[in-house]
Amino acid sequence: MRTTAGLCVLVAGVAAALAFPFAWPALLVDDSSSYLAPARSWAAGDGLREGGRPLESRLPAYPFVLGLVIRAGGDDVRWFGVANAAFHVAGMLLVAFLLRRRAPGLVYAVCGLALAYPPFLTSTGMVLQESLIAFLLAVVMVLGWKALESPSPAPAFFTGLALGLATLAKVTALPLVVPLTGLVAATGPPRVRRIALLWLGTVLALAPWMVRNARETGRFEVTNNNGGLTTFGGTVSNEIADWYRFPEYLAVREAWMAENGGTAAALDRALYGVAARRIAADPGRWLVLVGERVLRFMLPARHWFFQTGRSRPATVGPWYLAAIVVQGALFVSAVLVVLRTWRGRGPWTHLLPPLIVFNHLALYALSYASPRYNVTVAPALVAGLLLALRRDGAPSKSQPSGAVP
Repeated sequence: MRTTAGLCVLVAGVAAALAFPFAWPALLVDDSSSYLAPARSWAAGDGLREGGRPLESRLPAYPFVLGLVIRAGGDDVRWFGVANAAFHVAGMLLVAFLLRRRAPGLVYAVCGLALAYPPFLTSTGMVLQESLIAFLLAVVMVLGWKALESPSPAPAFFTGLALGLATLAKVTALPLVVPLTGLVAATGPPRVRRIALLWLGTVLALAPWMVRNARETGRFEVTNNNGGLTTFGGTVSNEIADWYRFPEYLAVREAWMAENGGTAAALDRALYGVAARRIAADPGRWLVLVGERVLRFMLPARHWFFQTGRSRPATVGPWYLAAIVVQGALFVSAVLVVLRTWRGRGPWTHLLPPLIVFNHLALYALSYASPRYNVTVAPALVAGLLLALRRDGAPSKSQPSGAVP
């Protein structure tokens, strides 16, 4: 009976998520054009290009998805919203699939509620890539769970492929390969083969894009062309309204152009060096900015509400207070799962969801984070909550298997 009730909540959540883009068509916001321009170019048969040049400002995954949508259904914001909603649904269904054997009624109900949870759901209502990233990281989580459970090397290879694909949406996914390597090593032999295949899968997924960049831009690299800017901005302020016109950036750009000239990509790489020097000169102030970003990262996403006039910055209404409580519970659950596992009361697989959450939190805090970015780890946050709610015993941390009973 409980399972049936949970399934009903899950079905209702799926229906709400898929109905959302038809009730509120996706909004074009500041960053949307940087994805749509290369998407339209690709859909027209000209490849991923922006302003006549090869795509550099963004990684290819989301522009490619938008290009597919344009080819299949036309250049209509409603279909962009449907695609985002579909990724949101798929990510939560992966969580339900992963944890379905433990209290299925509870798992289905929580995933269904998460699908309709406003900060997560409304983030699908803008032409932005957070929902795609969330889905890809959910794939990494499910495949990584299987890789930790199985002594077979094959799941580690497919986990690497998924991680590479997630990196092609957002490069912040790539550092996950390091703690994933540690978890694979901790869960037993054959360690070397499984680790090698994890890395091989990641490299193979990234290689075509790196080769393309070498051919088109002359740089054999993965990253898009704004990491230096965001890292530099993260040493200046947490309140940057215009990323290409704030005074500190303009001063650095003017001095760099006078001395060096060159491409925007070269300037972005130079900004990493400027950021490092600013951090070394005043590490205390930078750490304060990082701490502020950690707190902002954990807040519920209100970007859609701001865009539609339903909320105003620096205001705190009843629904927002309630959402803060929910967000707090999600992040606290991730911490509890880590502590429980470390004390030997859970298998190593349980570390995967909080690993994804805190890796993401740390990387954005070290550069520059927006409150809506925790949407990208929504499935991992929900998985962490479900693991924290478990009541039965679990194997010790020395047990190689991570199976959920």
